[in-house]
Amino acid sequence: MSLGFYLSSHPLNLFLDVLNEIQIIKSSEILENPSNYMRKNIKLSGLVFKLQKRQSTRGKWATFQLNDLGGNCEVTLYSDTLLKYEHNLDQKKPILIDAELKSDSNQGIRIIAKRIMLLEEYILQNKFFFFPRFQCK
Repeated sequence: MSLGFYLSSHPLNLFLDVLNEIQIIKSSEILENPSNYMRKNIKLSGLVFKLQKRQSTRGKWATFQLNDLGGNCEVTLYSDTLLKYEHNLDQKKPILIDAELKSDSNQGIRIIAKRIMLLEEYILQNKFFFFPRFQCK
């Protein structure tokens, strides 16, 4: 069972410089002011938990909880996105999500994933000069 917090520090703290550079939005910012992000492309980063895959007449789709530096939020993946990026959801490593925030009259606000990749892969592909942040104990 996941409680949504870490005893030492959040694993994303190692990547703070990179996350700031690529302008990651925290879930708490979205929940506080959703209208600021409505129908815009946003980037999120965090760890996946509570993945639920479902089947509908339109195909497979899924939702999961994303735990980031601002808290937790639910992310939805429709069939084409799920099929393409499903392998990144089971890695237990930080992911980077390109998403869009949509408002639905009967479901409220939804975060729809458009692309998902491992954060480490993104850092390597974009040749970030990266030193993980280590904390002295």
